[in-house]
Amino acid sequence: MAKIIIFGDIDISALYISVDGGKELTISGKYPKSLTISAGTHRIFATTVTKIERAANNLSDGGFVDTLTQSMQNSTNTTLSGELDFESSDVLLIEVEQKGMKTLVHNKLVSASEADNYVHMDQVVEYGEKEPGQKNKWVALLLCFFLGTFGAHRFYEGKIGTGILYLLTFGVFGIGALIDFFKILFRKA
Repeated sequence: MAKIIIFGDIDISALYISVDGGKELTISGKYPKSLTISAGTHRIFATTVTKIERAANNLSDGGFVDTLTQSMQNSTNTTLSGELDFESSDVLLIEVEQKGMKTLVHNKLVSASEADNYVHMDQVVEYGEKEPGQKNKWVALLLCFFLGTFGAHRFYEGKIGTGILYLLTFGVFGIGALIDFFKILFRKA
């Protein structure tokens, strides 16, 4: 199976990806994400999500930009779209890099054996799987419900600074804890 791997500053600037007009997902977070696809020809559409001035370029000479067409939409999003032929061992790399007020999207099609030259493959998480260190949603939700004004859910998730703030301000006067409850409730497991 071929893969698309998204890495770089994806916790800062999320990336929206559509494969063959059907698999639509928004990728962000700390860890590199991968999406497994079948070998063959696929129509790929990728665009940055946040509304900041965008610029795009390829990872190095020989990237897939010569296959895909680049375009700018209203000077806000970097968009890459086009068709690619994937062999079963191909990896499409998409790197998101934050530089000041610009987000650069680098991209390259490589074989699986070359992918480790660009991204640490042992850190790649399949899209939809729980990232290493990610805490259980339901435990965080229960802590927020019963002890949210004391910041227990924040401490549980490793957010010590805001945990102390919640502890001293009774969950920022209860409003912060209430907002956190709904954020945790509606996030993916």
